[in-house]
Amino acid sequence: MKKLLLILLVLILCLPCESFSCVAEECQDIKIEHFFSHELIYSPTKAYSPSNSLRKCFDRDHLTTSEFKKILEELYNNNFCLINIEDGYEFVNGKWKQKSNLDFNGKKPIILSFDDMTYDTRNRGIVDKVVAKDGEFYDYCECEEVKYSQERDLIPILENFIKSHSDFSYNGARAILCVTGYNGAFGHRVFEGSYLPQRELEQAKKELSALVDLLKEKGYKLGCHSYNHCNCIYTNPNNFVCDLNKWENEIGEYIGKTNIYCYPGGIHKCRSQNNEFLKSKGFEIFLCTGKNLNVDEESDFGATYFYRHPLDGTTLRLCNEEYKNFFDTKKVYETARYLPFSYKQGY
Repeated sequence: MKKLLLILLVLILCLPCESFSCVAEECQDIKIEHFFSHELIYSPTKAYSPSNSLRKCFDRDHLTTSEFKKILEELYNNNFCLINIEDGYEFVNGKWKQKSNLDFNGKKPIILSFDDMTYDTRNRGIVDKVVAKDGEFYDYCECEEVKYSQERDLIPILENFIKSHSDFSYNGARAILCVTGYNGAFGHRVFEGSYLPQRELEQAKKELSALVDLLKEKGYKLGCHSYNHCNCIYTNPNNFVCDLNKWENEIGEYIGKTNIYCYPGGIHKCRSQNNEFLKSKGFEIFLCTGKNLNVDEESDFGATYFYRHPLDGTTLRLCNEEYKNFFDTKKVYETARYLPFSYKQGY
């Protein structure tokens, strides 16, 4: 018996180092990554025109339709799949914890979220709204000859991609949609004091209700992005309460109860009266950007932060190295952008 043990020990010691690293990698938990973006630019010509006063903002904060489609293809080709938070995490003692021994059919998991969903510009290269039509999603743009399309914005593009690549969506996963309220939702102007005539307002309400019903049916998660895109850290607590109440009254009427809060600008702080108010309202999932908190800070908060990678013109130019395991930012970059890929400064 001793001789057998000795032989086994010698064999183990003679194994190459990489054998141990492979075992270690297999034992490690899968890392779940989270990306987010905003409404897409379907017309770079309009978006980056000198006559568009928002062209720098559009370049900084948005992807183009071409870039988004290429990113989806790159993620798929690099063996990533879209998952829901519930498939990768479980809610334990008031916090979301990543599950152990995860397996997504051999694929690497990502979570997608889309912020704002306001569509508050006209004829500047972003569509007017997203609608439900004949059981499918369409983008709508009044200024274009083809008014209804499935090729110009996030939701219809993602749906069509999943139709063609069903294994990209694990367990029917879809994106998280984080909605503001100051100008309605998804391009439907249902906000208080809407400038729409009563008849058009009633039609907008009907269209938004139909859209939300279809989104939920398809598996999209809906979250609060505040009403006025207000900063959680610097907003006066009384104003912050009013802002959230306004969102619940005007947007929550359609979306319903949600446990997802997405910080505008990704800005957050653990020890704040505003955060305590959010927890008291039942929010459990907090989407943000920036550097991860240390263990003590997050423990003090008593809830869970999900840190996200931005997808926009700035990060495509600056984060080629950081994103290289997901996709090649230079390969997907829109050459018709306001700034060239070689521009390596922030705004």
